[in-house]
Amino acid sequence: SLLTAGVAGGFDPYKTWYFDSTDEGWVGYGATVTWGSGSEGMPGVITVTSTSTNPQLYLSTDLTTAIVGNRYSTLRIRIKRTGGSSSSWDGTLYYKTASHGFSSSYKLQIVNPVIDIDEIASLDWDMSAVSDWLSSSITNLRLDIGAAADDVFEIDWIAIGRNAPGASVASLLDEATARATADTAEATARQTLSTKVIGVPDPTGVTLATLASGLIYD
Repeated sequence: SLLTAGVAGGFDPYKTWYFDSTDEGWVGYGATVTWGSGSEGMPGVITVTSTSTNPQLYLSTDLTTAIVGNRYSTLRIRIKRTGGSSSSWDGTLYYKTASHGFSSSYKLQIVNPVIDIDEIASLDWDMSAVSDWLSSSITNLRLDIGAAADDVFEIDWIAIGRNAPGASVASLLDEATARATADTAEATARQTLSTKVIGVPDPTGVTLATLASGLIYD
């Protein structure tokens, strides 16, 4: 997990929809949502194809475990435009809580990142300035990405998380030390087992005729 945080540029994910094998419950309104392998050779993506000027992407079922807003305030996606124009953009994140549904009163819109055809981008919605998000438990998410009927986007993954420190040199050293200790313990246990079974810690070159002790010899 330390390495993941570092590679992700200081992003600590709470929940991630990877779309490796299904659409994981994401559906569209004013858009079709299909799952398949990505054009970049990714294991799986959902393709959001607009059928209206207000395409929406949201979870078909509310989250069983709500997102604690003041703990996880960043939504990040990896996206590729495969249709439409870079000038067509909505970029609004709506959300539901126990006290309200999707509403224009509870949203955050980000500026157009100007994604051209076949260009990939990672985008963040930072909800830390949305007071209602911070005081709520989030039960559903809705992304209005494009704004035209010819917009098509491939989404590699969607993640909810928080900003966090990347993996430091000290953290990497701790991980390496823990791994080396575990490797040593495993080797010791393996040698102990070999000694008990065939009488020697290393079975290389041992045959039944040369056994002098151990459970098999006995």
